[in-house]
Amino acid sequence: MPGIPSDIPLMILMRALGFEEDAKIAELVSTDPDIQDELEVSYEKSLEANNVHDALLYLGNRLAPGQVDEYRLKKAESVLDRNFLPHLGRLPSERREKGLFLTEIAARIIEVKHERRTSDDKDHYANKRLKLAGSLLAELFRISFRNLTRDLKYQLERINNQTTHRILNR
Repeated sequence: MPGIPSDIPLMILMRALGFEEDAKIAELVSTDPDIQDELEVSYEKSLEANNVHDALLYLGNRLAPGQVDEYRLKKAESVLDRNFLPHLGRLPSERREKGLFLTEIAARIIEVKHERRTSDDKDHYANKRLKLAGSLLAELFRISFRNLTRDLKYQLERINNQTTHRILNR
């Protein structure tokens, strides 16, 4: 999580996002008992945060240690909303969507661990999309041509304004 140098248990993060029931979180991750058993470690690490407020304080303690509770809560909420998975939204109302996305990712990671899913490496060369020279040149030409026409328009308008000004001043 951005701004927190240490690992955060999944269950604390889920509680901070508004999911309070352990059974509901486990069911959202997967209905498979083998996958749910993998979550036990996270449950054990999250015993100190049983509700949303405690989970936010847990995050706030790592974001702004030594500050007053109110500031730590605001800081944790701010990081959750603005910095954590910002592509899913930046408003408090979108925390549920972030939690659902997080459970899907957790399920996929556990499935890879159990070898039910193959790992995919998005950084591998075979998974890259390459832009070929033709499309790159077309884009470069389009940008350069647009800049040229904009500059020509500016220069012609300037000459036109100067000519109009000279005619009116005669």
